[in-house]
Amino acid sequence: MLSEHPVAAEFHPTLNKSLTPDTVPYSGKEKVWWQCGKNPEHAWDATPNNRTKPTRPSGCRHCRGKRLGDEVPFERSLEGRFPETAAELDVERSGFTASEVLYGAKTEAWWRCPRPFGHPDYPMPVNSRTNPGQKQGCPYCAGKRLSPERSLASVAPLVAGEFLSLVNGITPEEIFSQDNRRYVWKCSTIPSHRWAASPNNRVGKNSGCPYCSGARVWEANRLGDLRPDLVEQWDGDRNASLTPWTVSVGSSRKVHWKCPGGEDHRWRARVHKRVSGQGCRFCAGHEASETTSLLALRPDLAVQLDAEKSGISAAELTLASNREVHWICPVSPDEHTWPAKVLNRTLNGTGCPDCNLPGTSAQEIRIAAELGTVLDVDFGRHIIRTGERVERVDICIPSLSLVLEFDGSYWHESTEETDAEKSRRLRTVIRHVVRIREHPLERLDPVHDVVVPFQAAPGTAADIVLEHLVGLAVISHSVVEDYRRLPGPRAADRAEQILADLRIRARDRKSVKDQVRHPDRAQ
Repeated sequence: MLSEHPVAAEFHPTLNKSLTPDTVPYSGKEKVWWQCGKNPEHAWDATPNNRTKPTRPSGCRHCRGKRLGDEVPFERSLEGRFPETAAELDVERSGFTASEVLYGAKTEAWWRCPRPFGHPDYPMPVNSRTNPGQKQGCPYCAGKRLSPERSLASVAPLVAGEFLSLVNGITPEEIFSQDNRRYVWKCSTIPSHRWAASPNNRVGKNSGCPYCSGARVWEANRLGDLRPDLVEQWDGDRNASLTPWTVSVGSSRKVHWKCPGGEDHRWRARVHKRVSGQGCRFCAGHEASETTSLLALRPDLAVQLDAEKSGISAAELTLASNREVHWICPVSPDEHTWPAKVLNRTLNGTGCPDCNLPGTSAQEIRIAAELGTVLDVDFGRHIIRTGERVERVDICIPSLSLVLEFDGSYWHESTEETDAEKSRRLRTVIRHVVRIREHPLERLDPVHDVVVPFQAAPGTAADIVLEHLVGLAVISHSVVEDYRRLPGPRAADRAEQILADLRIRARDRKSVKDQVRHPDRAQ
């Protein structure tokens, strides 16, 4: 019987009803109740067979990790292997010392936080404190349990002041500042503003009242009241029931807009982006339409586009497109094709690389030809010798001691110092030096320089330059009148002939260079 076995001493005296160690066989397989010999508060049920078997008999579940009567080797005890952790053990509440328990025991013990935060004692199995892969410590320090210093009231007292405790059924002292649950808040500026948000959102993202910030609509931030200019661009047909008076100026919602600049200018954009100054995507050149495409605005370049090879048509491209497409040379369409970005062709004025004119530009030649109809332009002279160096100039009119320099907006965008210094050197030997600056470039010399529109028609640019020369007393106004009386086109044919001659010479020079570099290809 069980009374003959030492474990009979742990047979629970009250929970087994009428059973006694004398009436229970030591090999019985019916569970009975036991009371721990080390800690009388520990009670558990187990079969006598499991408690008395010769190999690995079971013991107190609460003291699991050592068998009754066993001595725990010091080197395997909690105190021997983890003395720092052992110092945190609450011996009185645990019912055993650190030397009486294995460091890997599953026995639950009570622990004290070693930090001076006043954290409460906490229960945790011994092996959870010592397992190398999952070692745990104070749950309050780890943020797994709420401690006063981690509460919303402590971390963000101003935010906690907007917390509606009565509505939420909890106080700021009882929740984490990183809590992701949504609670109701009351605006400290306008108490009628109430909204739901998580403490983590309010503290982590520093978010405030969505009505005061404009994210939600109310009577003081309606788009329709504050931005009547945008009301005119509101696409009522596509926005359905949504109106400018049902969205706020700070709304991040995407809605439909229509631009008065074109019937086909319709797009979607966030309300707050429009309020902050974002305009029509079509007028800005970000999207192509019937009125903003390369085909509509630059038909001269559109005809050079190799749509089949590029996989896109001129009607689908904008002037500001950064897409690289293929082009066909208008001078030698059967021989010259090249890839280039649309923006480089429209803004920078780049052309066929095989017909490239080193040191000059087509616009410069066309303006020179226009001026040559009334002024003595020396088309063959482009070299002026100063006291410091030999300078190459764009347009030379020796009879007036006048040099005109054409500054295209792309190539001269960041050459102000170089251009100004060149003008200074030229003025030591030339009476009048005028720089023709293409918009948006500004004048380097407020008196002598002149600004012409970007990619202006040659006749328009020439007219502006002539008027400027009158103001400088270089020519009389009668010269301008003579120019304006000439029937158009005034010098287009002459300009194209000069350009054609320059291209031929450029190709000849390129051919000679290629023969020098690759003599085997010339055979």
